[in-house]
Amino acid sequence: MSLQSSPKDLWSLVREIPVCMLTTRDGEMLRSRPMATRLDEDRQEFLFLTRSSSPKAHEIGERTQVNLSFSDPEKDLFISVSGEGRLAPDHDIARQLWNSYAAAYFPEGPDSDDVAVLHVSPKKAEYWVGGKPQQVECEELRKAADTGTQPDLGLNEKVEL
Repeated sequence: MSLQSSPKDLWSLVREIPVCMLTTRDGEMLRSRPMATRLDEDRQEFLFLTRSSSPKAHEIGERTQVNLSFSDPEKDLFISVSGEGRLAPDHDIARQLWNSYAAAYFPEGPDSDDVAVLHVSPKKAEYWVGGKPQQVECEELRKAADTGTQPDLGLNEKVEL
């Protein structure tokens, strides 16, 4: 099933997932890495701390298109967000995002010239929510294979932002 959903639905789903995979382009190759996610729902942006000298900063400088991939396997929830990334040396926002996790990666502190804020403005998103017990999903797959029909494994919704 594929339905149109609202941005509000997307924010409520990603709010509880603290880490995503950020994908950028490194030449012709795709490159992903885990990133601690913070949300600015008022501005409808995802925020990340990074180093302005990092390969991802260079990659986003070359091509601003990024993808954020979130998952919560225990809830059978998977989210893909396509958007535009931009880096800003904003120490005020870096201090707002600062926590002990950030301090482990950036021991020089939020005011370092190498600490930058990556802003991702989402353009499109899609999510899948299963929520059925694994035995039920297996039975749905078996039934679909036997009958040549599509299995009903949950919702698949698209969000225009």
